[in-house]
Amino acid sequence: MLAAMSLAYTALLSMGLTQYSGGPGPALFGSGYNSTGRWWGVSFLCSIPSLLIWFVVGGAWFKVIGWW
Repeated sequence: MLAAMSLAYTALLSMGLTQYSGGPGPALFGSGYNSTGRWWGVSFLCSIPSLLIWFVVGGAWFKVIGWW
C-alpha cells in the first residue's frame, strides 16, 4: 500500500519536469523561451525539495493514518 500510494502521489509531481509533459510546456519550449538544458536543470532543482517534502512529511502522515 505504501509503495502504491507513493507512486500515485509522486506521478503528478513529475508533470513539469520535461518540456513536453504539461499543457504550456510545448508553447514555452517551442517559442525559444528556455533551452532544453535550462529546462531540465531548473526542473531538477525544483524536484529535490518537492520530493523531500512529499517523502518526509508524507511519510510521517502515512505513519499517522496507519498506512505504514
